[in-house]
Amino acid sequence: MSDRTPKPPKRITAPRLRNVAIAYVRRYGGAETRLRTVLTRRVVRSLQFHGETGRMQECEALIERVIGDLKNQGVLDEGREAHAAALRLALGGRPRRMIAQHLRAKGFAAPAIGAAVASLSAAEGDETGDPVDPD
Repeated sequence: MSDRTPKPPKRITAPRLRNVAIAYVRRYGGAETRLRTVLTRRVVRSLQFHGETGRMQECEALIERVIGDLKNQGVLDEGREAHAAALRLALGGRPRRMIAQHLRAKGFAAPAIGAAVASLSAAEGDETGDPVDPD
């Protein structure tokens, strides 16, 4: 057994939350919904530890602002991430329907899934394939 105790979470500030979001997107990429879940989990843990649960609404607004800023700056581009994931799965031999299911499970929005799967179809030159419903 380890005698190490986990480090206490740091207080939530706007710059710290932005840095956490950038680090997550750099390392994992992914969907906006997954980033929102990760940031919310981090905020809840910090607020509970520091006894500041009354700040939750303020922090939710801060999360939305950080995500909006990252989208506007092009750091968080769900379409690009969905296309990259779809291409990786297609190169691994996955069928388009399974690719769409995988992207849906990862939290990508339906328009991003549809565009990613359509781009795979266009790249294959397969105009007669089964359409894949992103929903």
